[in-house]
Amino acid sequence: MVNSFETWDSINEGMTSKQIYVAPGPGGNKFKVVIKIQDNKNFMIKAVREMQLLDSSSNMTNDGASAIKNYLNSQQGFTNTFGKIDTSFFKDKFIIYTVIKDTNRVEKIQFTVVNRSEAEGLDSNIQFVPTKNLEALKNKTESLAGIIRGNVTTAKSDNIEGTTEQAVDASTGDADGSNITKKAAGSRFRYTMRTNGVTYLFEIADVNGHIDMEPISGHKGPIGAIDWKNPKIMWFTDWDNDNTKSSSSPLYMDTEITNNTDVEFFTKIFTDKEFLNNTVAEYEDEYGSSEITADNLRNMLYYGSGDKKDSQIFPSSSGSSSSATGDGTQSMGGEYIDTQLIG
Repeated sequence: MVNSFETWDSINEGMTSKQIYVAPGPGGNKFKVVIKIQDNKNFMIKAVREMQLLDSSSNMTNDGASAIKNYLNSQQGFTNTFGKIDTSFFKDKFIIYTVIKDTNRVEKIQFTVVNRSEAEGLDSNIQFVPTKNLEALKNKTESLAGIIRGNVTTAKSDNIEGTTEQAVDASTGDADGSNITKKAAGSRFRYTMRTNGVTYLFEIADVNGHIDMEPISGHKGPIGAIDWKNPKIMWFTDWDNDNTKSSSSPLYMDTEITNNTDVEFFTKIFTDKEFLNNTVAEYEDEYGSSEITADNLRNMLYYGSGDKKDSQIFPSSSGSSSSATGDGTQSMGGEYIDTQLIG
C-alpha cells in the first residue's frame, strides 16, 4: 500500500488538493480541487463549470485534458499511486471517465485507468475516453464491458466530501502586515521556509508592513510576499501571472501557508514584538556587517591609487576630517563627493 498526501485513509475520505488547478486559457481561474483516490485504478474529482474541464456535452476538451494532467502530476498522493500521467503512461494505458452533475455548476467525475490491451484497435493517441462513447462500441470484450459498468456504477454510488472553490489570486502589492510589523518597516531577517525548503531574505515593507521575500544567493525559488490575514498566513506571488515561471512546485502560486512550523513562525513575527525584535537582532549580529547598505558601502570603499591609496574614501566620523555640507555631500579637503547615489 502506498502512502499519499498524509495517510491512505485520509485520501480515501476525499481531500482538498495541496496544489492548485489552473483553468485552461489565458488568465485561467485557479481552484482548490477535491480529489478522492479509491484504489490503484480508480479516482474521483469534484469539479465546477468554471474549471473549463468539460464542454457543454460533458466531454473533456483538449485544453481541459492538458490542465487536468498538469494538476494530477502536481499531487504527490496521486503520483505515488498512479505514477506521472505523461506520454510514457499513455503508451500502455488510457483513462475512462463518467460525469455525474450534482447541479448546473458542480459535477463529480469518476476516472478509471485501463490497460490498452483491454481495447484492441483503440487509437494510440486517445488518452481520456467518456464511458458513454465506449458503451456504444460493438464487439467489446466482456472484460472491458465490466470495467465500464464498474466505472458508471461507482460514479453514481460513490460520493466525495469537500468543496471545490476558487483559490486565492492576488499580487504581492495586495499583501498586508500587522501593527507590529508596520512599526518595524525596513527590518530584515533570514528564514528557511519549510513549505519549500528555500532560504529567503525577508524585508518588512515600509508601506503596509507585509514581508517581502527573495531567495538568498544560491537558492532557487519563487519571489513573493507574506500577508497577515489573522489567523491565516498567506503567500502572494506574481510569478503565477508569468507562464515562463509557472510551476506546480510549492509557492509558485498564491496560497495559504499551512505548514505548521511556518505558520507558527510568521504568526509570532506578526503578533509578538519581542520575538520579531530578537529575530531581526540575530540577523543583524550575523549578517549586518556584510549587508549592502549605505553605511557598509562607505566603510568598504578605499582609494586604489595615488597619495591616498588604501585609505578610506569615506572615513568614519570618529577620526574623519570630512564634514557634512547639508546637501547630501561630504567635503574632504576641498574635494566634494556625492553620497546621495549610495545613501
